[in-house]
Amino acid sequence: MVTTESSTSSPFRWIAGHVALDFANTIAWFRRDDDPDDVLTQYERLTSYARFVDWSRQARLVDGRTAESLLERAASAPAAAAMVLDRAKSLREALHRIFAARAREEAVPADMLALLNAVLREGGARRSLVDADRGFSFCWPGAEKTLDSPLWPLSAAAADLLTSPALGRVRLCAGNPCGFLFLDTSHGGRRRWCDMADCGNRAKARRHRARAAVQQRNVPRAKRMAEIRATYGPAEHHGGGAANLVKQNRLGGELS
Repeated sequence: MVTTESSTSSPFRWIAGHVALDFANTIAWFRRDDDPDDVLTQYERLTSYARFVDWSRQARLVDGRTAESLLERAASAPAAAAMVLDRAKSLREALHRIFAARAREEAVPADMLALLNAVLREGGARRSLVDADRGFSFCWPGAEKTLDSPLWPLSAAAADLLTSPALGRVRLCAGNPCGFLFLDTSHGGRRRWCDMADCGNRAKARRHRARAAVQQRNVPRAKRMAEIRATYGPAEHHGGGAANLVKQNRLGGELS
């Protein structure tokens, strides 16, 4: 989806079906012939570190208490928070380029994979198993004290998708020039749009305009053909049968 609306307080979109893809979609990627992964900065959703934490909380990568702690620390260290935001955006680019390459069946950029692996190693060194009510789950002890801690579960989620059979269901929106990613969970794997209410409807509108234009171009020819038939009469009922049919076809062809 491509838009130019102000994004300072715009709501996040949760249309991709996977947290790693939703994170990649927090800026508008669009495709051009000279650069298939360009961006529209007007659609930037991560306009501040606070927005990054808010996104992480809504994505359930951090809980409310951790989010509050991170925001307090960011307020006392704004320069460090700004650096973490830049790092988050770099990871976002890496995720988009990695998943988009797989969706296109192209080679994954090695530098992008290296960036993801660096975050994975950092988070992996801190990850622990905890005994939950109905099984076990991973946690990152001390996450509330580290500004870039939301990147740890995010990178782990991305790695899980990259190593799962669901990777074959990652798609790029067919909208032009939209470059949003999504996980196709439709029956038969035939989903084409990031959001039917957005890119899907725009595509339908374009097809409708194209059909209307063709019909409009055909109106003068159809009208002229009707005048020809009114003048010469139906070929099969006319005394000059074959000759009359040739004449109608010739006159009609001059209009095409």
